[in-house]
Amino acid sequence: MTARIPRKVAALMAALSFSEDSRQAGHGILRNLSDSEWEKLLDFTNSGGITLVAGTLCRDDLPPRLRQRIDRDISRNRERLRRLRSELMAVSQRLETERTQFLLLKGFSLGHEYIFDPGLRMHFDIDLFVPPDSVQQANRAVLSMGYEPSPGDGTLPADHLPTLTRKTSWRWQGDFFDPEIPPAVELHFRFWDAETECISAPGVEEFWQRRVSQDGLPVLHPADRLAYATLHLLRHLFRGRVHLNHIHEVARSLDTQADNDGFWATWRDLHPDPLRRLQALAFRLAVEWFGCRIAPQPAEEIERLAGDIPAWFDKYAAAPLEAMFHPNKHELWLHLALVESARDRRKILVRRILPLTVPAGFGPDQRIRYAAYLASRMTYHARSLPAVLWHGMSWMSGTSGLKAPFWWFTIGGAIYAFGFFVFYLLYNLLLLDRGYREDALGLIAGALTAGSIAGVLPAARFVRLVGLAPALKIASLAIPVAFAFRCVFSGEPALVASAFVAGAAGSLWAVAFSPAVAALTSERSRPIGFSITHSSGIGVGILAGLIGARVPRWVLEAHLVPDALHAKQFALLASVAFAALAFWPLSKLRLESAEPEESRTYPRGPFIYKFLAAIGVWSLATGAFNPLFNAYFERRFHMPLESIGIVFTFSQLGQVGTILLSPLLLRRLGLVRGVACTQLVTALALGSMGASPSAFAAAALYVAYMSFQYMGDPGINSLLMNRVDSTQRGGAAALYFLVAFLGQALAASVAGAVVSRFGYPPMLVGAAVLAVVAALLFWRVESSATMFSR
Repeated sequence: MTARIPRKVAALMAALSFSEDSRQAGHGILRNLSDSEWEKLLDFTNSGGITLVAGTLCRDDLPPRLRQRIDRDISRNRERLRRLRSELMAVSQRLETERTQFLLLKGFSLGHEYIFDPGLRMHFDIDLFVPPDSVQQANRAVLSMGYEPSPGDGTLPADHLPTLTRKTSWRWQGDFFDPEIPPAVELHFRFWDAETECISAPGVEEFWQRRVSQDGLPVLHPADRLAYATLHLLRHLFRGRVHLNHIHEVARSLDTQADNDGFWATWRDLHPDPLRRLQALAFRLAVEWFGCRIAPQPAEEIERLAGDIPAWFDKYAAAPLEAMFHPNKHELWLHLALVESARDRRKILVRRILPLTVPAGFGPDQRIRYAAYLASRMTYHARSLPAVLWHGMSWMSGTSGLKAPFWWFTIGGAIYAFGFFVFYLLYNLLLLDRGYREDALGLIAGALTAGSIAGVLPAARFVRLVGLAPALKIASLAIPVAFAFRCVFSGEPALVASAFVAGAAGSLWAVAFSPAVAALTSERSRPIGFSITHSSGIGVGILAGLIGARVPRWVLEAHLVPDALHAKQFALLASVAFAALAFWPLSKLRLESAEPEESRTYPRGPFIYKFLAAIGVWSLATGAFNPLFNAYFERRFHMPLESIGIVFTFSQLGQVGTILLSPLLLRRLGLVRGVACTQLVTALALGSMGASPSAFAAAALYVAYMSFQYMGDPGINSLLMNRVDSTQRGGAAALYFLVAFLGQALAASVAGAVVSRFGYPPMLVGAAVLAVVAALLFWRVESSATMFSR
């Protein structure tokens, strides 16, 4: 296994290996480490729970001073475990007095088959399983012994009640081996949390009936003990917190039992196929990391791992170890490969990309501290999202059959999207600096949309004439040129005309985009292809908000222009120039010419009329504010450009979350009602921005507005495609976009005039009212779509 980890850690891993050659190579490197390198190495193993094992196996390689440290730590750890064992006996006696049945998990139940000296194990809790109907009784019994619940850490639901810790005055001093560390008790009520992991483990419910006695205490059957150790490892792996000792203990168990045919025959008889499959994941990881021997039966289970699982181990087996030095979420792809339900995969994806758990420890008087913590976590996940999306695309490309031309197209699309996201962020601010008001901004935005409407049909004919690949290449150069003129012109008539021309040119990219994705993917890979192109667009939107807002300041600091107005103009020209770089990856595309257009028919009837009426009003509502969002923050709150960029970034991040959550909402409420509910929430956020007293509140409302606005899009498109005949879908889509674009063009022009005369609050309240009307109109569609909405 090749891992991107420090050399000394790789040497330690080799020294802990069960392969003689690896051990000798590891010891050879360790002998040459300096005292300071050994100090850091031992500190690292503390976090992995394997310090004493590593120190003992490598003792002869240690400098004398560190050898004394290890000997001292071992002595203190044995005393700590002696006290913890004594506390275990006291707790077990109390539970027996209360006639509460239990069994011991992990810790003291693991013998020499898991660790060559159990006195070296670094466990700190007493883990007990109690049947669900008795666990509260057990909890009360332990509390009566002077224990108290520990505050949670905001992580996912566990398999146990809140940890109970004995009340003492002890304080953490950074010493893992302190005998005074107070004991803790965890009362488990299940062996596996199938609901959270979205993976079933049939057979674990039989562990309780097969319990045996060991050293006077009830413990798991030896075969079930190994199964539980692997499930515990997987639980930590799926949540990105795997520990070295978990994997090393499984590896030692495999190695020591490699010749025990009787054990493995019993193991196979007791555990059904799905449970053995889960254990095989941990077995494969243990073999990859520590080179242990393995019996034929578990080796056969590893060989039976199918689908995308072997590919994950080939590519990412070292990822959990690398994450200790270079944070990653590669275990997510293994988790998703194991989950069968698309709904559960979305649930896991949202949970890992956008953790929503709230940490404990922030009281009512600590709101500022909590707000700072929340902001830091949101910023962290916003910054990590592009990397996660990139690795996700890389993973899916290897498992979905997507070829190099698709990735060239995706790269070109991302470059194009980044440039125009920056343009969208800055352009209105340039117009404001030139002295234009919102009425002009609305008129110009309306002209852009009108140009898009006018350009759709000619663009479609052009694509059919020259083919997809040439059309995309021409679009990647012509559109940036058209938008560059918008930055150069300063008179209002020229700005309106150039916006119309740019909108017409932009329609060429819009018309060619979806057919290009379809042409570059197979029927099997097409859903993944569309997901990748759309998610990459959102990802670069996040980056564009963070970077684009800073470009004018960088230009000024470099003294390239004399003032802020010209800095924005320079940044806008740079953005369209960057978008034109998409020509390079797109030039590598070779696509077949588009097929002749099929005859198009347009749907008629009550459903389509009601649907288009609702879409028209909805487009009026959203089209009123969307083109003016950056002007709103600058004019109303005098928000700095970089702050506007951050707001834009969080709005993109919010869209990621709500779009991923959209299927859950639509499945629960149905298409029609789900869409109507998202529109009502959008209306609430939109109207509230008109009365927002602070920039922070307005920014939060804007993020909510954009998030819920786009949350309903999957439902709107699904509803339309479900309700029309397959031969009418092209015509239905054309009607949909025609009505939407017309509404947006009209709304932008009217909204700008309203703001110039009356200010933002009346416009926002009016747009909110229109959004409510649109939601009510969608609710009326129910009568025409009931049978399709659930």
